[in-house]
This record gives sequence, C-alpha cells and structure tokens, in this order.
Amino acid sequence: MLAGAWPPPASGHIQPAAGVLLVSAAGFRLPHRSSLRRCLAYPEAIAAFDEDLQDALQRCGLARLAQQLDREAEWGSRLSPCERQRLAFARLISRWPAGVHWLLLDGADGLLDGTSALELHEQLCARLPPETGVVVVSRHREVVQRPGWRSFRVDPARRALREEERQQQPQQGPAGQPGGEVLELPCIGDAPVGLPGVDGAVLDGGASAGGGGPRWGDSQRRLEQSADGEKSG
Repeated sequence: MLAGAWPPPASGHIQPAAGVLLVSAAGFRLPHRSSLRRCLAYPEAIAAFDEDLQDALQRCGLARLAQQLDREAEWGSRLSPCERQRLAFARLISRWPAGVHWLLLDGADGLLDGTSALELHEQLCARLPPETGVVVVSRHREVVQRPGWRSFRVDPARRALREEERQQQPQQGPAGQPGGEVLELPCIGDAPVGLPGVDGAVLDGGASAGGGGPRWGDSQRRLEQSADGEKSG
C-alpha cells in the first residue's frame, strides 16, 4: 500500500507516498531480450559507468557477469531466481533510482542464505544517498538483528509491536497455529514515525497520545472485509 501496489484502506492512516520504491522477492522487472547493461538501468535509459556496474556485480556475488554488460539475452529466464535477487541489489548499488527517498524491500533476499543476505544489505546501506530510508521485511535473523536497526515484530493481526513488547511475546509456534508466523520489520532511523504515508500511532501499536488510537490491524481487517463483500456480491 505504501508503494501504491495495493489501494489504501478507507481509514486514511495508510496512503501512498511519492518517492517510494518497492522491491519484492522477484526483484526488478527485466526488459525483453536486452543487454545486461540495460537490465541494470531499467526502467531508466542510462546505466552507470562500466566500472561502477562491474563493481556492483562483484559486490553482489555476480562477478561472472561483470564482463558481459553488452551481451544481449533473455536475462529474466537466463538468471536463476537467486541471481535475480542479487541483480536487484546490484541495480540499487550501481545507481540509485532518481527521485526515490524510501526503499521497501519485501522479501527481496528471501531466496538467499542468511549470510549472503546480510552481506547484500551491508553493501547497500553503505551506499545509500543522504536522507534516504529503508524498510526491510526479511526472514533472516542475520538481517533483522543487524546492529543499528530497530526491529519490530508484526503479529498475525498485522499490528506492529513496540520494541519493549517483543520479549513478552511467545516464540514462533507451529505453522497454522495462532501466533505462529511473525514478521520482522527493521527500520533504519531512530523512530518509525518517518515512514511515508503511515500514521505514527498506527505503527506504534495503535495507541496514540490519547491512548485510544486506531490500530494497523483494524484497517487491514476493514480492507479484507470490503474485499470479501465484493467477492460475495
């Protein structure tokens, strides 16, 4: 919703914001039969200098492709899913997309092992432009426990929990049982209130200064109920 991929709920607490880029587990969309150089620039017309592209590929574990910048191929099918995830990080490292101030990485490292995922995040964070924020949803403990990041659990009701609440929550249970799946949401920065388009009270567990603010989960449930109503109609 933050990136505009889903329509926001009617509550008004989550609204799409400009300058937000979403990278999912599939990585970036790759153009039909094109050079690797073009893939590293897409959707922009011009990529970075060759040495920057080659350096980014090497840093992201794709050194074998560093000398194939002008090779034309169906890279979307030629690369493995893991390599496509690495290529997405190389794209961001070689040249930051114009006009992007917030980056949402939703499972963008999910096919990699934890150590490799952490290395990619370290490489990316070391090259972020000033005044840029990153929100990461990852299954890797190595990533979510990275020093310097604030980590928030999100329960099955999609309510972000305060950091001090984390120790009081039960550990992950068997799949399919209440409270089983818990997402980790690391945020770069001192506070989550700067997240684009999201009411700080909602991210903070739903309790505003007055103590009775709306919850993220409530908005999600209203959205789901609306969708169910449309299906039944």
